Amino acid sequence: MLICAFLEDIEIEISKRLIALENPESEKFSESLWELGMNEISIDDQEQLRKVFSFAASIEYHHVGLSPKAYLAHPTRVAGMTLFLSPNSEKKLLGAISLLHNVLEVSSVSSKKLIEETGHEVADSIQILTVNRDLQENIDYLNNYYSSIKSTPHSLSVVKIIDKLDNLFMLGLNPDEAARQRYLNEISQYVLPLVNQFLPQLANYFENLVLFNQANGMIDKKKYL
Repeated sequence: MLICAFLEDIEIEISKRLIALENPESEKFSESLWELGMNEISIDDQEQLRKVFSFAASIEYHHVGLSPKAYLAHPTRVAGMTLFLSPNSEKKLLGAISLLHNVLEVSSVSSKKLIEETGHEVADSIQILTVNRDLQENIDYLNNYYSSIKSTPHSLSVVKIIDKLDNLFMLGLNPDEAARQRYLNEISQYVLPLVNQFLPQLANYFENLVLFNQANGMIDKKKYL
């Protein structure tokens, strides 16, 4: 069953992402989500966003256990879903931010380079989204972090919501039970209120995805591949 035109049942979504992870060179799922989102914007905006995508695809990502190609699938999916769900007036901006939302954390791209390629508004937003991993378990830091996202003049919260949504499907790959629970606690405390405010049409699905992770723990890949 399709939800919001692109989300199916949770286990189907997990399977699609696992297949993409196992076959990054040939997977089409992430690209199809991207193109679905691109259909929501004008031809001129598509042309500009494809330039941002080319920049994103040229980056040498450094993520443990993932090739650059495999990692790129995640921001590609986030961008596609964000384009579909974000306000019409902000689709191009939020699409660009989505494509590059983790670039300062998982690559050697500098803030200066990011400004040169995308402009200050996109670069500043990515700075806001970039988590200080040394402080990620500090309550005061998290309060300020999510407050900064929520208070931007554009709907940066939509990008954060979709980023967390895509990550939740793969949370069960993390063998650290304590880390998984911390992640779910953060979702419940900070992200679900954003969902209710900015993307209420996803609220039930998002809540069920959290419950699914709480109930099932680690993913048995054999079940989904």
